[in-house]
Amino acid sequence: MARIKPLSAAACNSGRGTRAAGTRHAAGPALEGAVAGHRHTVLVVDDDRDTREALATYLRGEGCLVVEAADGEQALSWLSRGIDPCLVLLDLLMPGVDGWRFRAIQRDNPGVAGIPVAVISGAAAEPEVGPGRFAQAYLPKPIDFEQLLGVVSEWCPHGPRRTGVST
Repeated sequence: MARIKPLSAAACNSGRGTRAAGTRHAAGPALEGAVAGHRHTVLVVDDDRDTREALATYLRGEGCLVVEAADGEQALSWLSRGIDPCLVLLDLLMPGVDGWRFRAIQRDNPGVAGIPVAVISGAAAEPEVGPGRFAQAYLPKPIDFEQLLGVVSEWCPHGPRRTGVST
């Protein structure tokens, strides 16, 4: 399992957005590692609407931009249209294009292969986690929001990852 970094009080969106600079979401501290002028974008992929909406609402409360997808096919569509997330939060067990298939397609596409993935799943099979592995992090369901913020803060971009999307 991925090691979670401690959280700091720096705002996800460098103090910009609907909340006053330095304020925090009631459920936990804001994200560290913000890049000036950058707002974290997180692609949340989960077929369970309640889970997807809860994650999206929480992350928006922390100042993140959130794009939601109900399955891997919809997530791939967002990526092909130029969405450039800092991180993909990916459920594994979904109808249609599941998380396993989404990841295989993503890894085979040089334009989006570098976008980090954190698996969020209640699946019995835990994916391999780490550099060059299936995912960069694993968060078991039910989600611990402090761990979630730690993972999101860890993957704020420090330079370009995308070279363009091949279709």
